[in-house]
Amino acid sequence: MGRLELRQQVLLHYQKAIHVQENAKKKKKRKKCLDATVDNIKMVTAKTSYLTLQKRASIPAVARYTALIEKGSIAPPVKMDGNTIVDGNHRMVAGLLCNQIPTSIPGTAPLSKPRIPLKDIQPDPIDWW
Repeated sequence: MGRLELRQQVLLHYQKAIHVQENAKKKKKRKKCLDATVDNIKMVTAKTSYLTLQKRASIPAVARYTALIEKGSIAPPVKMDGNTIVDGNHRMVAGLLCNQIPTSIPGTAPLSKPRIPLKDIQPDPIDWW
């Protein structure tokens, strides 16, 4: 093997190493979650059979939960009565946006409140907190 061939191989090896490092950086920066937008919320809730007692969900509240999930936090459990969300709509929507459904604990939905399909929930731009 001549010097020129050895240099070419070393250069090629170096270029591959740089490429691997750049790909690793891109993977680290990739988001786990979809952004909390009206369109994304409607898209992920359309695929569920969950019911809810609320008609609306605050987009800023959902965004806060998705940001926490992005940082590695685990949301508190959602209270469920069968497939009805009793408490935790924002956490559930954030979990759907992040493809990470939160754990659930039993809850009791009042019989007097109507059940609404989660797919019909209206994203609200107002920050409820």
